[in-house]
Amino acid sequence: AKRAVTKTWEPKCGEDGPKGLVFDDKANHLLVVCPTSIEVLDVAKDGAQLSKLDVGDGLDAVGWIPGKRLVFAAAARAEKMVVASLPASGTLSEVSTISTAKGAHDAVASADGTVFVADGPAGRILMMPAKK
Repeated sequence: AKRAVTKTWEPKCGEDGPKGLVFDDKANHLLVVCPTSIEVLDVAKDGAQLSKLDVGDGLDAVGWIPGKRLVFAAAARAEKMVVASLPASGTLSEVSTISTAKGAHDAVASADGTVFVADGPAGRILMMPAKK
């Protein structure tokens, strides 16, 4: 079978985005990482926007733990990471905000909720242990 573009969706990221994508296969939602926010699109409804969460300037990739339904978004220029809940309804909501460092971005998370954030300007990795 040959692959081809059949549709084009237009998230509201502006001309500098999107920066990253995460697919929630259980809910059939696509998370679109914009430069300052995350949008949740409904794949079954031709990419209709279900929610949007403002995070801060400097997003480019987010961590996702499907089993906990948590999103981890580090904003490099805002110097913070937002932890958000993403229920099957597709409505993102902020759970907490953690201060990071200028330039820290690209959050990744382990299944237990431990989060790692790249702090490129300082040449280090920030680690935030899982909440017990």
